[in-house]
Amino acid sequence: MERIKTIIDQEEAIEVVKQYSIKKKKGDFEIKRVEEVNIPYYILHVEMSIKRAFGLKPKVIEHVYWVNAIDGEMIRTKEEPEYESINSGRLMKQQLNKKQCAKIAEEQAFKHVTRFYKSFWTPEISVEEKEHICIGYWMFVLKFENKEEEKILLVNTFSGDVTGHLQQEQEVYKKVI
Repeated sequence: MERIKTIIDQEEAIEVVKQYSIKKKKGDFEIKRVEEVNIPYYILHVEMSIKRAFGLKPKVIEHVYWVNAIDGEMIRTKEEPEYESINSGRLMKQQLNKKQCAKIAEEQAFKHVTRFYKSFWTPEISVEEKEHICIGYWMFVLKFENKEEEKILLVNTFSGDVTGHLQQEQEVYKKVI
């Protein structure tokens, strides 16, 4: 299995967490553990077809959805970045199979198409798997001052985005670490 090419190293990830803490006014923290992990994603090609009146051809919209196989979180892109082979970090155990991820993508596509494209007919949606890859994350287990419990934050090694900060995500990621 491959993963998205790493751009953010551990030192940069620590800086991202510090900036996150300042921005969210979380206060000082102690890093209990840092680990590089690889989270499995299904890359799904979704094609939506909207029937139109007056003999017009159907409107076809295509999206690429990346569905996180642990918590079902989605990313929508147009292009795919460079890949590299996994040579470091632990592979996280996926909680969702391909069928569940495809259903999540189909539901998201339906929401998108019914929100932005008006039609009297129900859109036709097809989901096709392109790849099963990983995205690397720096997983931080943090202890914030004035808080009893530890908090898990994930920093994407490609984009530097911080995830895992919501309570429901905390419960999901505590199960797989």
